[in-house]
Order: sequence, then C-alpha cells, then structure tokens
Amino acid sequence: MKTIRLFSMLTAMIMLLTTLTACSDDKKNDSTVSKTGAVGYVFDDTTEMLKVSGSKYKVFSNRKIKMDYKDTDYKKILSYKSPYKDYIGDIYYDTKNGNTLTDTAALAIIYAYEHNVETIDFPVEFDTATLNDAWEVVCLAYPNIPCDLTTSYYERSEDGLYRLRLSKSVRKVANNDKTIKTAKKILDSMPKDCKTDAQKAFYLYDWICKNVVYDKYHADNKIGIADATPQSAYGALVEKRAVCDGIAGGLQLLFKMAGIECSKLSGFTGKDGQGHVWNTAVIDGEVWDFDATWDIYRAYTGADDTIKEYDNVNGGYSWFGYNRTTEAKNLIIYDIPAACAPNTNTEFTEKSPALLAYDFCFNSPEDVYIGSKKLAKDATLLNEIKNELDKKDTIRLVFTNTDTFMIFLLDFKTSKEQYKGITIKDAYPPLLCVQLSKE
Repeated sequence: MKTIRLFSMLTAMIMLLTTLTACSDDKKNDSTVSKTGAVGYVFDDTTEMLKVSGSKYKVFSNRKIKMDYKDTDYKKILSYKSPYKDYIGDIYYDTKNGNTLTDTAALAIIYAYEHNVETIDFPVEFDTATLNDAWEVVCLAYPNIPCDLTTSYYERSEDGLYRLRLSKSVRKVANNDKTIKTAKKILDSMPKDCKTDAQKAFYLYDWICKNVVYDKYHADNKIGIADATPQSAYGALVEKRAVCDGIAGGLQLLFKMAGIECSKLSGFTGKDGQGHVWNTAVIDGEVWDFDATWDIYRAYTGADDTIKEYDNVNGGYSWFGYNRTTEAKNLIIYDIPAACAPNTNTEFTEKSPALLAYDFCFNSPEDVYIGSKKLAKDATLLNEIKNELDKKDTIRLVFTNTDTFMIFLLDFKTSKEQYKGITIKDAYPPLLCVQLSKE
C-alpha cells in the first residue's frame, strides 16, 4: 500500500485548518494536551513496525485507538481497503518512504469515516501536529472527504485522550455508494473519440461545469456543520449542487477513473482571504491546474431550488489547464499542498489541455499554437486571427507570461490600422487571457 508523505518540517507551520474552504469557519479545538494525559496516565511512546498485508505500519506498542469507545485492533484498521483507494490524490502518497504515525492516524480517520464511526479516541502519544497532518492529508487525498472541517472536530476527552468527533453529515456523504456508481456512469457516457488525456479531461470538466450548480447559499450562510453534502463529491456528482470542495472532489474522482493523475489543492484568495479548493492533474505528461468552480456560472442563492444565471465574461473555460504561477497574485496555496504539488508547466505544447479551451496559445510572439498546430514560420499571426474571426464572432487567446501578454496588447493598440474591424472584447491580466471580436 502507498504511504502518506509526512512533512515534519511543516508541522510547526501547519495552520489550524480554519480556512480550507470558503464554506465556514473551523471550530476544531486545537488545545495542546500534556504528555501526562489524565491523572494517573503513564506516557508510553514505545513504537513498533506492524506488518499488515505485506506493508509495515508504525504503531504504538502499548496504546490502541478506540472506535466509538472500544479498543480497535491496529490490524483491523490498517488492513481496510477503502472503495476510494484507487482514486486517492497521487501527490500525497509516496511508495518509497516507510509508513509513519501520521499514516496510521490518517488510515484510522478514513476507516472511521467509511464505517460510520462517530468518535475516535487517539492516545496522547499521537500529538496534535501528527493528528493535524493526518486529518489534512485525508481531506486532501480522498475525493469523498470534505476539506472543510467545521463538520468535524477534536477535543480533550475526560480520560486525557484526543477525541475526534465526526459529524453525521460528513459520514453520510463519505459512505454513499451512489458517488462511485454515478461517476462510473459519467465515464461510460464519454465518447469513444476522447482518446488523449486532454480530450478525456475536457469532456469530464465540461460535464462538471454544465451539470453542477454552485451552492452560493451554502457557502454564504456557513451551514456546513448542518449539511456537508455540498462540500462532497457526492454533492457534486449525485445532487449536482456543490461548493468548491465538492466540485474539486468530484473532478478528482472522474479524472482518476479516466486514468488521469489528479489531486485536490487548497489555499485562499489573496483578494479577500477566502479559502478555496481546486485541482492539479498530469495531462499527457504535463502538469496543469484546473478550477471548475470558477468556470461555473450558475448558483443557488437561496434555500429553495431557484438558480441564478451569471454572464460568462471570459467566453469559455478559463481555468481548464492553467499555469499556477500566472494566478499566484490571486490564489495562495497552503503549505502542505504547496510542498507536495509539482510545479505546473510554464509553456504550451501540442499536448497542453489549454489548446482545447482557447483558440490561440502563446509562449512568445513567435511561438504560438492555433488549436493543436503551431503557427507556421511563413504564416502571419494577424492573418490567422482574421481567419479565425471569419469562422466565429469571438476568439480567445491565452499567454504563458506577462511579457508576451503585454507585447500583444501594445501591438494591438499601436497597430490600429492593421487590426481594423477587430476589438478587444475583454482582457484578464491574472490569467493572461484576451478575447477578440469583430466590431
């Protein structure tokens, strides 16, 4: 079994998991418990490597984890195979390193979620940093577990243990077998001509954006503790009503089922500090980020089923296969996903997914892709733009760097005669994209 990476250097910097999503404020108690535990508690951190199903796991020799107040054998927990085991975020797992106490704690948490366990008691030998790491990795790695932890929390129990309480609403969506069944039906609907990773990803991303409605009412009213459904893959794929957390979980599940490496990322927007969850994926050997939430233009704004439609000012999917660095000013990634996630690619190739979302993809003024083909050396960019505008009213351009983006805008502004009859409909600097249309 793959093991979860433990970034011990980060534990001192771990945030309180209070802003993983915009849905609500985390109320988890992060008070520190002393090593003495309750009165009369004898601290014993003796560990051993327990072999289970061919893998070795680090456990405390003389301490057990309790599930709903009952001692539970480590082997029972560690031998459990989640139905989501094949759909776990790749970047949070490492087959080369040995298992740690964080791995053991994380597997206990996922076991509890998927066995409808309400209360987990960890011995104090599992310190708060270990439990924080384990809980965050579970939320980020598993598509069925929400990242927003207002729905669950831990506390100091009367006998000095760390007691994790898992809310009924989270346990319900974590367990629902309709999620995987629905995802498989969506995969079955994929046309046979979707052969490349990019084509498969575009179909699945398009399904999410066309079928899921953003639950703005849930996010604005911070009601996750009452109902975590919109924060889950179940909410996105089955109920088709979700917030960023559920949308990212649903997209991860679909991508993984299609054989595409995909994981959730979490962070916050630099503009207003709201938490956010999105995806990163490996597409035909290239790493790009995906944010279906920001490409959905319908929202539930009230408790009823009334849907408000918004104008798509970007004219298409702007967050399909984008370079994370171009969005760095607006979206700041948290420490653990930042340490785990590989950097996105910085230049387009004929395999890049953005070629399916934009008409022109620029690496430089001379290095331009039109669809899946590179601009020929004997062709002129202006003629190609005019040719594309003859086919449709609006075309979309995206740039990998600010210099090329600014050069194009300056050239357009100073060459009015050449661009006569063409206007800039919209320009969005954070994503370095432009829309051109006929006047």
